[in-house]
Amino acid sequence: MVGITPPYLFSPVNQQDRDPSYDFDPKAVTRASYCSIASSTSTPKPKQEGPLIDFNRHPDSYIIVPSARPNVPPMHPNTKQRINTARWIQFALRLLQLAAALGALICVIIIRGVNDVQGWILRIPPAVDAVVCTYALYNLQRSPRRRPPTSSASYNAFSFFADIALLPFYVFIAFYTATNWTMAPDADGRWSTFFHSSSKDGKVLESAFLIGTVAGALHLFSTPIDIYLFSTFKKISQYPPDMNPLEDNLTSRINRKHTYKSSDASAAMSEQRLAMLSGSSLSLSSPARVSNMDKLIPEANVRPMSFYQSRTNLDPSYSGHTQESARQSRFEYQQPPSAYVSQTSLHRTSQSHERERSRS
Repeated sequence: MVGITPPYLFSPVNQQDRDPSYDFDPKAVTRASYCSIASSTSTPKPKQEGPLIDFNRHPDSYIIVPSARPNVPPMHPNTKQRINTARWIQFALRLLQLAAALGALICVIIIRGVNDVQGWILRIPPAVDAVVCTYALYNLQRSPRRRPPTSSASYNAFSFFADIALLPFYVFIAFYTATNWTMAPDADGRWSTFFHSSSKDGKVLESAFLIGTVAGALHLFSTPIDIYLFSTFKKISQYPPDMNPLEDNLTSRINRKHTYKSSDASAAMSEQRLAMLSGSSLSLSSPARVSNMDKLIPEANVRPMSFYQSRTNLDPSYSGHTQESARQSRFEYQQPPSAYVSQTSLHRTSQSHERERSRS
């Protein structure tokens, strides 16, 4: 006797081999993005050491640090004129100093009988002074706008210290040349020259004394100008660029003078008022008609009533749009039928007649 057996069960069909989209996971990209965000937050981003300039960023997007002195008093309006005057005076003094330095250098080269230490003291300062004055002439003949105010202030500070440093050397030259000049021609230790003549030696020593005295005085006169230029350029360097008195294109205002008189201005206003009249055929060449029409046109600043009252005839409840005006506007703006519209309407009429005949 056959026992009871369970029914035959088929094994499930494996769709992985036949369906390519069986393993598709629509949330795989989302899970991957979440994993990347979690990993980036867990590990801090390393500090960027360079480049410090981003060329893909607009320059105006950076934060502008406000100035430490936003409210600075403006400089004197004659500052530019004073600077130019001081520079030209300094230019003349430097030109004289250059001539004095070259003359002193020639005199001390001619002198003989000087020990080594005195010879170096007599010859080196005039040579240095000639080089400094040459550069000073090159710098002063240029416009002060060619250099930044800070650079000009630094140069004037150097010029001041050069004048102070050269002043004692010229005092030394004047003192020792005057001492030898007053000595007897045949005295022991008196300086001599290439000429080997007592009269010419005295003239050379006298010239060296006078040149040393004049050169020292010129350097002394240059020191106050150096101080003034240094302080002025230092003050300008602390101002904003748009308050630089040397930059006329940033700080000056153009003085626009009136190019016409009052009568010309009134005539121009009359022509402007006449031009505002639409559809007018007035001729501006006839002064009689212009004057008559000018009397009819009120002034711009005189208005006896408001514009709304002038349109509504002193009736605020007035409405310009009525049924009659709407009908009139529709009649005026109605366009005549074209040939294409006429043919279309005729075709429709014939079709309607044929349809009625078929019904009957």
